[in-house]
Amino acid sequence: MTTVTKAVGQDAWLRELGEGWGKIFAHESFGADGPTLDIDFTQIENMAGVAVLGLVQGMIGEAVWQQGLRLGDSQPCPDCRGNCPVQWAGRPFKTRFGEIQIPEPWCHCPDCRRDFFPSAGAIAAR
Repeated sequence: MTTVTKAVGQDAWLRELGEGWGKIFAHESFGADGPTLDIDFTQIENMAGVAVLGLVQGMIGEAVWQQGLRLGDSQPCPDCRGNCPVQWAGRPFKTRFGEIQIPEPWCHCPDCRRDFFPSAGAIAAR
């Protein structure tokens, strides 16, 4: 499916994809026979919530990582315009679904002795 096709019906497409993964999560969590009768709806719901947070972590983390790779291996310092290597660090980030860790690109200029965070504008400018 192309990016344009996904954009047109993206909500429906993503929901269908998520439902498919939900079935896989259920099968992996409970086995082929499903949950036993001693597992109640609240327990199933709580497990689904944990799976959702994992899905959010994986999707956002991967998308942010891929987007950051568009920066390349280095970025110009905003002050001296010197070439500075792009490095990565984990950063806690709050989502509607809970807190996750995202990969965040950052650079250090040895000449100016400053850190800076390449912005979306830097990605668009390439």
